[in-house]
Amino acid sequence: MPLNHGPSNAVLQVVLVVFVLLVFTAGIVWLLQEKLLFFNAFPLGHKTPSLNPRGIRNPGERGTPYRDVSITTRDGYRLNAWLLLQDDPLAVPTFIFFHGNAGNMGFHLNHADHIRRAAGVNVLLLDYRGYGNSEGTPTEKGVYADADAALDFLLNSSLVDSENIFAFGHSLGGAVAIDLASRRGNELKGVVVENTFTSLRDMVHTVCGFTRQLNWLLNIIQRMKLESEEKVRRLNIPVLFISGGKDSLVPPSQMDKLYHACTSNFKWRLDVPNGEHNDTWLAAGPVYGESIEEFIEASIAASTQAWKNEAAAGASARRDDIASTDDSAGRTEGETREKMASSSSLERRRYALPDAFTASESGRSYNSADEENQELTPENPLPSSRDGGTQRMTPEDPSPSSSIKLSTMVFALLILALLMRRKLVKSRAVSQRTEGEDVQELPSSTVDLPYMDLKTTDLRELLPPGSFFFPSYGEVDTASEASNPASAPVEPAVEEPDVEHLDASTS
Repeated sequence: MPLNHGPSNAVLQVVLVVFVLLVFTAGIVWLLQEKLLFFNAFPLGHKTPSLNPRGIRNPGERGTPYRDVSITTRDGYRLNAWLLLQDDPLAVPTFIFFHGNAGNMGFHLNHADHIRRAAGVNVLLLDYRGYGNSEGTPTEKGVYADADAALDFLLNSSLVDSENIFAFGHSLGGAVAIDLASRRGNELKGVVVENTFTSLRDMVHTVCGFTRQLNWLLNIIQRMKLESEEKVRRLNIPVLFISGGKDSLVPPSQMDKLYHACTSNFKWRLDVPNGEHNDTWLAAGPVYGESIEEFIEASIAASTQAWKNEAAAGASARRDDIASTDDSAGRTEGETREKMASSSSLERRRYALPDAFTASESGRSYNSADEENQELTPENPLPSSRDGGTQRMTPEDPSPSSSIKLSTMVFALLILALLMRRKLVKSRAVSQRTEGEDVQELPSSTVDLPYMDLKTTDLRELLPPGSFFFPSYGEVDTASEASNPASAPVEPAVEEPDVEHLDASTS
């Protein structure tokens, strides 16, 4: 009996192909989701800091005082870190810098050292497990454990003041910092997050818009969650949200959601309209460091036991309010400010932008000569500049249009489609032979896979600069390098934190 090759059979074949593609993609995501997020060997050929370009191989090349330290996690892995120091490290706070998902810590040295210089703090810059010279393989639980180890190191160190520790996180690092603060906030003075996301699921939807219709499948195959929006609701310590208005990787609307979801009575936000994902700290100019300084001062002042008791009570009341309205962002701005003002006993502060400043590194200039002094309070955002400076971000900020940026997945789907086509062609030829027809089999050259020379440079050309999976890195701070000769000595490794005395002349 001849086979039916009508429309119903064609539809069945299409459904089969779609099903196979779906299963194949799900399998790839299940097996490789850590590799799709943690680019610990990127760029190729620069796995460890020693292989980086000159100027970001170690802080000594920039003339930055530092200690090369080794930190052991609770599960036995050794992490490599740089402790960037001030002249008197015991007299200033210390920031733990959690970097983004791509590249070893050397590629984030410019940013970390800028915070050290601009805010006058020490900075512990570490490589997660599997990054740089750190042992292990990166996972979600693993990077959380690395954050615990970094905090433990500083709490038991005589190199810095263990009473004044802050967490800082950029992009992926923001999720790590929020997780640490949600669990061990009583051991931190505050947390700063910059251009981070609400959850990994939301980022998947941003990168691959079609996955919004496949949440049922993601619930099955997605191991990593990174649910910062849920965790930020548990914070009761000071929080500063820094957002770049031109961030094309993490939509600014996600930072807005985090800000509104945060239940801390003491939260600030610094919005930089011209800031992109990796250069917000440059685009903000001097306001960046000055804002962090103000945040540090207010956070330390707010760390009294009386404030903690009030903050806990206020946070509980706000959680009840959120539960009753089921949408914290639904309150008007005036209601939010009134509620925060009534629940906070922090002294109001005066903060004025400088008359004029220029961010020469990013080519953007700011002028605030006619800007009046603004009050910097827990219920107010950080001050704004009328001419391209920092502004309050509104909840209506549109997010970038969704697009598929996983080029490797597209190539994989293309290859699978060609394979399926070859199978279907051969299957149809065999079925036609069974009907007694004289059909000549197509030559294999017409269905063989084309040759693809898959290089990293090819993928980067397909993606926009600064992709979430292939981020761009800023240029080496040549001005800082010129003012700080590269002849500065590299400090010996410090295996244990219990050092009795730090000689400022060797730091």
